[in-house]
Amino acid sequence: MALVAWSSGSYPEIEPELLGVAAAMAFVFGPWNVFLLRSAATTARWPWLWAPADVLIIGGVAAIAPPQVWPAAAAVALATVALESTRSGRMAGLATTLTAVASLGVSGLVAGSDDVALSTPAFAVAALLAVGAVGALSDEQHATLRRLGAMLDGVPGIVWEADASDHRMVFVSGRVRDVLGYGPLEFSKPGMSWADLVHPEDQHTIIDTSRIGSMRWPLVREFRMRARNGDWVWLRDLVRAEQRPDGSWALRGVATDVTPQREADDRAMRFVRFVDEIDAPVLVLRLDDPSDESSLRVLRSNAAVNRWSDVGPLDGYAAHEVDWIVTSGLRARVLGVLATDNPFVGREVKAPVPAADGSVFDLEIKALGDGCAAVTYHDATDRVAARDSLRRETLQDPLTGLPNRAHLMERLRKHVGQNDDTSGLALLILDLDQFKEVNDTLGHHHGDALLRQVASRLGDLRRGSDMVARLGGDEFAILLVDDGVSRAAGVASSVVDTIGAPLTLQGLQVQAGASIGIASHPNDAQAPDELLQKAEVAMYQAKATRKSWAWYSAKDDKYSVRRLTLLGELPRALANDEIVVYYQPKIDLSRGLVVGVEALVRWHHPDLGSVPPDEFIELTEVSGLVNELTRQVISKSVAQLREWDQQGIHIGVAVNLSVRNFHDAGLAAFITEVLDRNGINASRLMLEITESQVVDDLALAADVLRSLSELGIRTSIDDFGTGFSSLTHLRRLPIDEIKIDRSFVGQMSTNEHDAVIVRSIVKLGHDLDLEVVAEGVEDEWTLDSLRRLGCDRAQGYYFQRAVPPEEIPAFVAGLASLAR
Repeated sequence: MALVAWSSGSYPEIEPELLGVAAAMAFVFGPWNVFLLRSAATTARWPWLWAPADVLIIGGVAAIAPPQVWPAAAAVALATVALESTRSGRMAGLATTLTAVASLGVSGLVAGSDDVALSTPAFAVAALLAVGAVGALSDEQHATLRRLGAMLDGVPGIVWEADASDHRMVFVSGRVRDVLGYGPLEFSKPGMSWADLVHPEDQHTIIDTSRIGSMRWPLVREFRMRARNGDWVWLRDLVRAEQRPDGSWALRGVATDVTPQREADDRAMRFVRFVDEIDAPVLVLRLDDPSDESSLRVLRSNAAVNRWSDVGPLDGYAAHEVDWIVTSGLRARVLGVLATDNPFVGREVKAPVPAADGSVFDLEIKALGDGCAAVTYHDATDRVAARDSLRRETLQDPLTGLPNRAHLMERLRKHVGQNDDTSGLALLILDLDQFKEVNDTLGHHHGDALLRQVASRLGDLRRGSDMVARLGGDEFAILLVDDGVSRAAGVASSVVDTIGAPLTLQGLQVQAGASIGIASHPNDAQAPDELLQKAEVAMYQAKATRKSWAWYSAKDDKYSVRRLTLLGELPRALANDEIVVYYQPKIDLSRGLVVGVEALVRWHHPDLGSVPPDEFIELTEVSGLVNELTRQVISKSVAQLREWDQQGIHIGVAVNLSVRNFHDAGLAAFITEVLDRNGINASRLMLEITESQVVDDLALAADVLRSLSELGIRTSIDDFGTGFSSLTHLRRLPIDEIKIDRSFVGQMSTNEHDAVIVRSIVKLGHDLDLEVVAEGVEDEWTLDSLRRLGCDRAQGYYFQRAVPPEEIPAFVAGLASLAR
């Protein structure tokens, strides 16, 4: 256009008004082209109207200029067509050619050019050749550039290149428009600097070009930039440096918008500010991209966690980069919690790293929102150690260190549930034959020493998964797990030989022996309790036949099926009050009056009818229900005393104890509460224990009886004369009464030796200020004999059998009337 205007001005014959038109056109369309250039710089695109508009302007100028100007205008128009074909391709060049042909043709006619008819087609041919040649190359180039542009615009970040010397941007991808609001070409304009848009507090992230050759690449930096709308945008920039052939440096990078992540991190910081103040190991992790599990990273780790790490604080590390987070399963658990929003609680997990080996933790993982999760390791080491210690105490015999009965039953339940091998399990129960004599002769301390030596010898015989346990007293058990049945006889023989070898106690050579019973699963028993019971039956069979050991034999156990049935139904019987209390009167022989009763239990079975006590009392001890039974009998008997008091019958009651009741730590408190609740004086309650049970554990019996005596409760030794207790033992016990065993009383009339024993027991009791009661009185001759010997009280079928409580008042009244 300038050339055309200059050419027009070179001809003075142009009319002045035409020069004014030309000046006006130049004034209007000059700024138009400036606007087009600025728009292209901002949008990186040339407006499609710029070339057609320019050739129209050129034609207009040619129309008002002398004819000689037309060729110059045609040359400029041809250059415009070529330039447009280069920039925009063949279609844009063709459109510009058509516009130019029309414009120049019209202008030539208006200007009166003589050769316009020839020049215009020549121009059209030249322009079409230019469009065809240049446009083809341009289309191919544009296709390549479009593919490259699409690829760059598909990158989730701003792709850029800058000159390292002055940080001037050489190239910026179109993504900058979406992220910052600027056009790509704006950064090429003078005065427009990328670095000037960086936040003042982040200026330190600008690369120091003086050190560019010594820096490690690639480099990751995060900074804020001001967008066109004034907002600050967080960018994470991955930068590489490349040296050009001329020695200069170029910087290339991809800047990704991480503003949402940084804002989420800021929100997450509300949760992590307290982390450093917690003593327990705590981590806060964040999943930056829910679709990418590898984006899980540690947002904050406190000092307790950092002590586990050999790389210092873990803040910023990707979770998959920290070995123990992966190998302990923590990474997978955190991802699971974030995926489901359900918290995870793991009880007593092992320490995740060797540095904390030996520690046990409760692991807790909770989602915090914004893709964050808090991980807390609560130290459970002391709790687990205390529980394990308590468990050892609960399952271990304190005297020998062997597993106790409860531990044996636990193992039996485990192995019986797992074992389906035809070789099965074998259980050996052994009882020491000379233990009582050692205890009586050398004392309790040496009896304990004997048990410890036996336990040690039995432990030496244990193999693999076998178990040696002490059941209590002088009873031991050996559980054979692998090939138990085939090994049982050999192990029993080894036990006999091992126990039979001389033992040294207090410098004395002691010869012990054992009776062993063997039962197997599944041949003899299906349930653990049944297996133990069958082995005990076999042990008694061995004792009865004076053999060292014996297998369980069903033909020698006539109660086996019934016994197992009753054993299984005992809990129901106690819960449903099927076990009732009957009472047998005790008669004062000097006055002929009822002064008390003995509580005796009966089982009214709904299917089997009346079950005798001799058949089920021992089962309550085997099953561990004897304490519950004893408490029920005491409670019912004391309540019955109150009811009789209301009827004017003031007597006492005696209740039998088992040696297992001595281990009931709450028994004394229970009795006191029952007596207080019913308003009964403690002296009206008598507790009886057999002599043989007292002898089995004299020290424990003495302690328990003494504590009961201090409460005012009276105590009695039952079946006296059968337990071989010494006078020393008798004197150590705080008792009020002894009961002569019925086996002596019943034979007084036919066996002089029994009569002598009865006479001696009566005299011994009186010499020790004890009341003497005779059991099993069944005829008048025995009653008269006992009166002559001075026996204090008696009971037996001669007077009355055990009867329901409602029959006692009539019997008491009847004897009272006879005594008058």
